Amino acid sequence: MKLPPQNLEMEQAVLGAIMLERGAFHMANGILTANDFYTDQNKAIYGAFCSLQAKGSPIDLMTVTVELKALGRLSIAGGVTYLSELTERVASGANVEYHAKIVKQEAIKRALITLCTDIAQQTYNGGDAFELIDKVTGGVIDINMGIQSQTKVTLKSAVDEEAKVIVNLSQNPEVVQGIPTGFKDLNKEIGGWQRGNHYVIAGRPGMGKSVLVTQLALTAIENGARVLFNSLEMPADQIARRVISYRTQINNNKFKDPKKLTTSDLKSITSLVESDNLIIDDTASMTVERLHSSAKALHMEKPLDMVIVDYLQLMSSTEKGNREQQVSAMSRGLKNLAKDLNIPVIDLSQLSRSVETRGGDKRPILSDLRESGGIEQDADAVIFIYRPEYYDIPEYSDGQSTKGVCELIIAKNRHGALDTVKVKFDGATSTMCDFEDTFEDTFEQPVSFRAEQPTEDDIPF
Repeated sequence: MKLPPQNLEMEQAVLGAIMLERGAFHMANGILTANDFYTDQNKAIYGAFCSLQAKGSPIDLMTVTVELKALGRLSIAGGVTYLSELTERVASGANVEYHAKIVKQEAIKRALITLCTDIAQQTYNGGDAFELIDKVTGGVIDINMGIQSQTKVTLKSAVDEEAKVIVNLSQNPEVVQGIPTGFKDLNKEIGGWQRGNHYVIAGRPGMGKSVLVTQLALTAIENGARVLFNSLEMPADQIARRVISYRTQINNNKFKDPKKLTTSDLKSITSLVESDNLIIDDTASMTVERLHSSAKALHMEKPLDMVIVDYLQLMSSTEKGNREQQVSAMSRGLKNLAKDLNIPVIDLSQLSRSVETRGGDKRPILSDLRESGGIEQDADAVIFIYRPEYYDIPEYSDGQSTKGVCELIIAKNRHGALDTVKVKFDGATSTMCDFEDTFEDTFEQPVSFRAEQPTEDDIPF
């Protein structure tokens, strides 16, 4: 039986260099993790290095020995004798980065062998071919993403970066921290769509969820974002019609009978030039795993800034168990995608029929989220879309008309307050706008969310 790929001499050279020379650990740690080492003893030693670094302690033969004792791993690491031998194997840490890359290559080869062996076994056992393709793609991408990115940051760098963001926001009140939503009041409440966050937009059929989410996607690309729109409800051509209606402000009904289109309408349609930054995926039977793999592949090709799913309950699940467990697993998967790519993920969700059966104004509440409390748990924010006009409620208690009014109810907001934002709704042209604006105002030149960050000289502390 062949031994898995490994290079013990290079592993020992890296470990010895780190104990000999200050700064060598930082060069190696940008490339390696403890699991990249082949033997348990080398893994234990590198793990001790990481533990000492986290404490801010120096790394040398003495401190590593004490740390391994404290962790109860000195015998696993080969004892003091093996540690001493490591420091004798190298003269300096000058080549530690080169040696670390060789160790990493061998670790990658082992990971590929493990992945291929697992896939081969599942293939022989009759696994679903499409699921196996997803696993192969996702596994290779995971390995590649692990090579390209390290998520560790120091508190100092995190605070410095956040300080710049805060100063920029204070000096530029019109700029939002995340990707702009297209609605001023909603931007104020959630700060735009924030990186790493999972947003749920929920409502009953007929509320305008697809109108809203299509406009959110267009607003994002207008502000320089690259968006993956995963549409399980509408095919790409229907989305295109909504976009055409929104861009040209031509009534949707005219498209049902194109003879009603005027020369001016046709000119407006043919003169449209759309961005390539909105990628539509209308694949049927989409799973979270397949979406994750697809998004990662696109992200490696050119960074994504947002993923939208329309809508959650139409996704297929590979999870065993009842529907509630499946929906919870899919919701968790979308949150993991947001964290993994460090981008906002927005998914639409249906509400249960209980909204229709109860009396009153039928305004939705969190318990109405269909099929799973896991949706609420995994979401950083839950926004309900509600139109009282739909329920034949002509006016509010204060006498204000509900005609054309849509409420965006922020029912959960992990990073801010709960509130209700009113916007105008025009289903005929698939458009929403700020309550105090006209629909024409939605086409004003947007401010990019990629605003330049202030320099260190701009920070007043």
